[in-house]
Parts: sequence; structure tokens; C-alpha cells
Amino acid sequence: MSPTLLGENRPLALKSHRCNACLGVIQPGEQYARQRVVDGGEAWVWKAHLLCLAVDNEIRRDGWYEDEGPAPEEIHDVLRSLLGGLLGRRQA
Repeated sequence: MSPTLLGENRPLALKSHRCNACLGVIQPGEQYARQRVVDGGEAWVWKAHLLCLAVDNEIRRDGWYEDEGPAPEEIHDVLRSLLGGLLGRRQA
């Protein structure tokens, strides 16, 4: 059985949080995604930077994962690839 999303909101952080996607820090004042999830009788809150959530969703949409999502290293690799491409374009 795959996890069920019960709800999502995008608050501004009042304190530091750990991003569940990249394991980085969500800084106070930064908008982030907070999702309430349930799977097999267990419920939890998943928090992520908005960019990390977008990367995670794109990876899942491409069908790379069925139940578990991408590892933080894979999120980092995609972000490095995107940022490298953007930096390369700016220098041109």
C-alpha cells in the first residue's frame, strides 16, 4: 500500500525545521511544504523546502519509485544539476 496524503499547507517557518527530502535546514521565515501523510495505520508530518518538494514530485511522477521516495543524495544530485545548468547559462 502506498502512503495517502491527507492534506498539505505551505506555512512560513517560525523556527528551524529539517527538510525530509534533502535533510537540509528550513530557515525561520522561509515558506515550506508541510504534508500530513498516513500509511498502514501510521501517520506523520513530512516537511520540505518548496524546491525539494518539486524535485521529489518530479522524480516520483517519472515513475522512479513506487513506495519510498528518492534518497536525499538523489535530491541533491538533481538540484546540483539544475543549479549547474542555470549557472552555466548565466555565464554564457
